[in-house]
Amino acid sequence: MLKDIYAKAGLSRIVVNGAFVSEGRLMSPDEVSQAIANREPEDMVPDGVRWTLCGDMHEAMFQQVLLDPEPLNRWQVGVLKAPTGSSYLVLTHQVGGHQHRFILPLWDSGVMRFMESMEADDSRNSFLFGRQGGIEAVVTAGRIDEESLQSFKQHGGLPRDAHQEMTWQHEFTWITFALTVPEAVPSLVDGEVVRGVSVSLIAPSELQQAHPASPNRH
Repeated sequence: MLKDIYAKAGLSRIVVNGAFVSEGRLMSPDEVSQAIANREPEDMVPDGVRWTLCGDMHEAMFQQVLLDPEPLNRWQVGVLKAPTGSSYLVLTHQVGGHQHRFILPLWDSGVMRFMESMEADDSRNSFLFGRQGGIEAVVTAGRIDEESLQSFKQHGGLPRDAHQEMTWQHEFTWITFALTVPEAVPSLVDGEVVRGVSVSLIAPSELQQAHPASPNRH
């Protein structure tokens, strides 16, 4: 089931500043349902279909998660403001000295729908982490608290359109370099220094539609 969702996301990867960077994907419940439409009932997503953030972890972090996935249940949310004034949501997980950081444009229509869905009572989203260079994946769930949601809404700004692709690309270049630095997000684990970073960038919905991901990730 996880492989079906992950293959549907069709992610690509690069290395920047020694950090592992992947093209992440924010999948709506409908997209997740389509990805698992032909699966048997026992293979369905635990606790129901949710908004799902997909991204890659570098090998060392994934290995640690296989040994002990519990740290993935603790994560941090924050906002990064680009020089243009646009704001991006940063969701960080840490396992040992390794961090994974999702980056989402707060001005994007798809991200806005995701945030609105999180306002519902007991609403949760899923995180699906893939293994560097493979199709193995682990999944966990989380919830953004109400106080943070209201704070992030103030950073939303105005949506853009697909004609501003070049501006978005330049902006994401700056954000990528900023967030591949280990010190960009303080350690979430007392006494543990961040020494490895994975970053998953979520492209605006309009650009994902204009340049759909290939079903073959390699």
